[in-house]
Amino acid sequence: ADVDDRTNHYDQYWSYDGMAVLFSAGNDGNGAGTITPPATAKNQIAVGNHHNRGGGAPDTLASSSSRGPTEDGRIKPDVTAPGAWVRSCRSQDATDTSGSSWSSQWYLEYSGTSMAAPNAAGASALIREYLMEVAQRPEPQGALVKSLLILGAEDMGTRNIPNNDEGWGRVNLQRSLAAIGDTGVWVDDRNFLRSGNNRDYSFNLTHGWQQLKIVLSWSDYRGSTWATDQLQNDLDLLVTAPDGTTTYLGNVFENGRSISGGTADDVNNVEVVLIDQAQKGVWTVRVSDVRHGGQKSEQTYALAIRGAGVDDLSPDAAFVDQSFSLSDPIPQVNAEVTFTIQVSNMGSRVMDDLQVRANAGGQMLSTQTISLGPGEVKGLNWQWTPVSNGDNDIIIEVDPTDAFDELDEGNNVFLMTVGVTEPGVRITTQSVIERVRDSTSNTAQWNLTIRNTALIPTNATISVEKPIRQNDGQQFTDWFQSFSQTTFSLNGSQSVDVGLTMVHPSPPEPGIYQFTVTGRDVDNGIDYPITLTLDVPILPGFRFDNLNQMAVSPVENTSFNVTMYNEGNGPQGWDLTLDAPFGWHLGFDSLGSISGSPSASSGYLATASTQITSVTLVPPSDQMVSAGTLLSGSLTAVSQLDDSLTWVLDFDFVVAGYRSASLLNESSFGSLRPDSQLNLRFTIMNEGNIELTLSPTVELPGGWAVSNQLPTMTLQPTETKSLVIGLQGNGVAAAGPIQLIMFDSSGFRIEWAGYLDVQSVPQPSISFDEIILADGSRSSSIFGLGDHAVGMPGFRLVWLVTNSGSQPWTPITQLLLPSSAWTGMCDPIPEVAPSSGQRVECLIVMPPSTDAGSEPAVTMQLTIDDIQISDTVTLKTATTKNVMWENYVEPETIVEGVKTAFSIDVVNDGNALLSHRIGVTGPEGWVVNMGNGDMVELSAGEARTLTIEVMANEPGLGTVVVSLLSADDVSGSSYSVELNVTDDPNREVSSSGSTIQIIGAVILLLLICVGGFVLISMRKQETSSNINLGKNRYQLLIQRELLYHHLQMGSQNFLHL
Repeated sequence: ADVDDRTNHYDQYWSYDGMAVLFSAGNDGNGAGTITPPATAKNQIAVGNHHNRGGGAPDTLASSSSRGPTEDGRIKPDVTAPGAWVRSCRSQDATDTSGSSWSSQWYLEYSGTSMAAPNAAGASALIREYLMEVAQRPEPQGALVKSLLILGAEDMGTRNIPNNDEGWGRVNLQRSLAAIGDTGVWVDDRNFLRSGNNRDYSFNLTHGWQQLKIVLSWSDYRGSTWATDQLQNDLDLLVTAPDGTTTYLGNVFENGRSISGGTADDVNNVEVVLIDQAQKGVWTVRVSDVRHGGQKSEQTYALAIRGAGVDDLSPDAAFVDQSFSLSDPIPQVNAEVTFTIQVSNMGSRVMDDLQVRANAGGQMLSTQTISLGPGEVKGLNWQWTPVSNGDNDIIIEVDPTDAFDELDEGNNVFLMTVGVTEPGVRITTQSVIERVRDSTSNTAQWNLTIRNTALIPTNATISVEKPIRQNDGQQFTDWFQSFSQTTFSLNGSQSVDVGLTMVHPSPPEPGIYQFTVTGRDVDNGIDYPITLTLDVPILPGFRFDNLNQMAVSPVENTSFNVTMYNEGNGPQGWDLTLDAPFGWHLGFDSLGSISGSPSASSGYLATASTQITSVTLVPPSDQMVSAGTLLSGSLTAVSQLDDSLTWVLDFDFVVAGYRSASLLNESSFGSLRPDSQLNLRFTIMNEGNIELTLSPTVELPGGWAVSNQLPTMTLQPTETKSLVIGLQGNGVAAAGPIQLIMFDSSGFRIEWAGYLDVQSVPQPSISFDEIILADGSRSSSIFGLGDHAVGMPGFRLVWLVTNSGSQPWTPITQLLLPSSAWTGMCDPIPEVAPSSGQRVECLIVMPPSTDAGSEPAVTMQLTIDDIQISDTVTLKTATTKNVMWENYVEPETIVEGVKTAFSIDVVNDGNALLSHRIGVTGPEGWVVNMGNGDMVELSAGEARTLTIEVMANEPGLGTVVVSLLSADDVSGSSYSVELNVTDDPNREVSSSGSTIQIIGAVILLLLICVGGFVLISMRKQETSSNINLGKNRYQLLIQRELLYHHLQMGSQNFLHL
């Protein structure tokens, strides 16, 4: 069967309130049986994959979706959900998108059951939310979520559900929850069944010829690895039509709908009845526990129903069928009796302060007030003393004042006519139920009392019927029954004790056996029956295989097998506990919560079956046990049915011989000269449990020799001895490995390996340390301060260089940049002492043309002698939007009333694409237009020449502004030009005006010369100081950038003079 650890693990989740587990069915193709664990688990919801879009969606199943059935024939998957061509969010760290059928920066499209299962899980979460917040059902079972998913599922394509391709169809959340027209939904997950019991539900369909669908689901106990059938508790679903004769069994389908007849399903823990055109009237739904193999006596279940007039949003109090009982079936006049009845809420709303009123024989009894939750059943009882014989009516009313608006107001009155007598006999017993407690027992006894209830003498007899097993109705006529006495002459109110003995097989099959004992008042012809019960549970029976003495290792684990036999009368399990020898550990290899656990559950074993389990003995880690030591342990099995029953298997072990020794060098030596002489001292310890005789041998690199005689050593267990080895280099001895080998005649050997170091080699390392921005902010993460800006003033990268060797050295640094357009300057690094480190700082200026969002790499490379190491960091370029205006060509003359053109270049000085309209404005009355188009689109570094046409309406100075429109995020997006307009080209220019212009030009020329001299000086100073600028470099570079800016602005002003 398809049981493995994961399947068993997820099958156990049923016991937690509200836990619903979903798994994708897998993508192993359309072959039968391609579904694999954990999707094969009984209690989880396995989800297949249908097309989300495209041809045939949503009624086309993906060819890759795994198919059922499971190995034991169960229907899997349970449902299907959209899984083919489903788009989902994309992780920004995802780089491999080769399996996707579509992708963008933010989304990916994949296909598979791993896309379908989250869709079904979302639907399950909404179902649970609906049940708790709308239907007000606290903590719904996971089985109820599963039932509602299947309740709304629709057949895909050809009507052929259930099948092993789509299970019960594709998920339709609206059909699972929402009422459509007069169709409603009703659920129950608050009841349970015991073996042989059943529960009936009645529903009045208000309209005929509409679909009726019933889904029963339950969370079953875990199956057994060795069983071919994984179902433990078998529940059956039976639906009866209003005619009382037409019945439908769960999962008996043809052409996608239920048919009458067939055989009850004993494989699946989901059963469905689907009737396309259900008759109007009262339908009966029965849930029965027909086989009970689980550990507990109670099996919870979830029932979901959709049909015309079914409503799960109103309460409905009703009496439970066959729940009325009398403490005395034939009450006596003036003798108090107790009658009991059960009331259940068939709706979904809580009924607080629900009144239940009783009247018996015309006597008004008490009114009881209770609170009844959805699906809840409560038992009520009243005491009544009849005052007259004959027929007496017992009338019980629920909600007698009509305080609640119920689904069915016609089921609130219960009427029972009871015959009350005065003469007769009564049979009583202290124990109506006898329980078989021992698998070897073959008899059961009851101590009865027969009493004359009248005050005058009478003759009486007692008889018994053959027992009937309740779960299947079989009567056992061959069981022997006998009374100690069968006829009686009783005086008034006299009682006589009677013994009843019943002989049964040893033991009988599990079940509830009931039979009736009847006492008869012969004189008055009155019978008094009493029902007795024989409860036969699953009785424990167990046996181990005996084991011989085993030899075990004192240091290595020893594994062996234990065989267990089920000799009880039904499937059962045991709690197993291992008792290890003192200081040792015993553990199960595959049983228990983890491997090596000393306690575990055997799981359920079928009747008369065996199980082999592997056990491992682990020796103590802190001591060596002597060879030949005798050890003892045990395995105890405690019945899970009766923890007072135990079985013990004793283990006898003997410790085997074990050779082990350690070889420890206690000498230390560093770098050696080729002619060095040294003595190496070793400690040899016998760590085994037998005597060792070891001979030494030494393997050396070239030029080295052993200078002393090496002895053979004999060591007892735990004994320690020393060995000294003298070594002498010959002047040209080489570096290399040294090995000492100690061995004995059996082939046992121990080794020590070392290395003779004859030279010194630098051992540098480098790692990124931090990034520092011009404003002084810093971070140890390369991305800790965000993306990296292009252009001036740049940023500083710092690496840490460490010396793990024994000699100091000064490295040669080289900064490897992506291209020659990059600027990088590094501080010199001083000598690095042994076991210390130095920082190397480099100023990095990224070219403005670097693409935004790109990830360039910068590498710091160190060279020490012939050793070269490097460390690379990856940057992320920040986005910069900036434009420059240059090459302004001023017109020679601008005359009033005459159209004149001038040009200027706009350059994308950033690293992002710019696309803007050009706007141009001038003084009021001037006509200013673009001469060559008003739209620019510039890549990084790209330039375009703009032509502006101007016609002034009067002489004088005027300012024309050229700008990029909608460019608030673009630096330098506008440029101003001051134009001088004359009224007549032949008009004489005043001498005073010329003089002012000449003086201004001379002053500007001097400023330019001074600025050029300062710039040349700063560049020379930078060259001469090389990279020793330190932190002042940032301010110097900023000043140079500002000077460039002033010079550029000065040249433009000069043109305006």
